[in-house]
Amino acid sequence: MPYERPEHLRIVTALACITTPQAAHADDTQNWETVTVPVALGGPWRVSNETVARSRDAKWFYEFANNLMPGDKLNKHVTRWAGYTHDIQYLYGNFTVMEYRARQQVTLDNIDKVGPASLSGRLRLEERCGEAVAGTCGPMPG
Repeated sequence: MPYERPEHLRIVTALACITTPQAAHADDTQNWETVTVPVALGGPWRVSNETVARSRDAKWFYEFANNLMPGDKLNKHVTRWAGYTHDIQYLYGNFTVMEYRARQQVTLDNIDKVGPASLSGRLRLEERCGEAVAGTCGPMPG
């Protein structure tokens, strides 16, 4: 007999995805744009490039990050990734800090169905290093 997930697990999963919206401030005009390009390389191997641009006040970029991660698909649901993120941060158009991040990630694809929707998830861990940033590992050698 094939394994079937109990109905209560689906309910708990759906409830865990619900968040309580907070009231937005009148001056909160942030915009986040993300472009991700995944490429299958053959066999279990993949590579993914993600670029993120974030702006505020409808005119100033405050963050621009690029992430490159190779990965391998362990089975039809699980892929593990490891990569590097280069994150440039600004304050009203002026450069403030450069962050370097090592990133590890596990993605869980199509692990369950809730009605017509598929449930997927990811677990991500990053180590952050920044130039002259208190609480990070300090400048990267270079």
